[in-house]
Amino acid sequence: MNTNEVAERLGIAPRQLRQFLRSKESTYKAVGSGARYEFTERDVPELERRYRRWAVNGKSKPNGTKDRTAKPRTTTPRLTDDEKDRLVWIEEATERDAAGLGPVMLPDIRDPRVRRRVLADARAAEDRLEMMLMAKGLHVTQLGDRR
Repeated sequence: MNTNEVAERLGIAPRQLRQFLRSKESTYKAVGSGARYEFTERDVPELERRYRRWAVNGKSKPNGTKDRTAKPRTTTPRLTDDEKDRLVWIEEATERDAAGLGPVMLPDIRDPRVRRRVLADARAAEDRLEMMLMAKGLHVTQLGDRR
């Protein structure tokens, strides 16, 4: 008898029987290639007893599958962007204090001098990137069109 015939005799789906046969609780070994099982008439009562015990005691999950049992949901409060930023700054300050560094000081981007310096730094970085690309034999023509 094969798994389909035995499953029909037990009144279960063949898939459920195959899950049991692959579980640690089963002592039945597959024969041949493709994990086929062969049973005799004498095997059916013992197989049914073991399958029922396995089904009642809880089916163990095969390796690599997720446990789909319902878990209580814990809700974490939603933080606003300002609160998230504040937490990042606190963490950064703690790390800098531990390293013996001073506080992080950011220049005000609204200051025209700061804005000019930032734009000049960005252009210089872009020019360096373009030169590195050209040195590797790559050419991006659009970069030269900005001037």
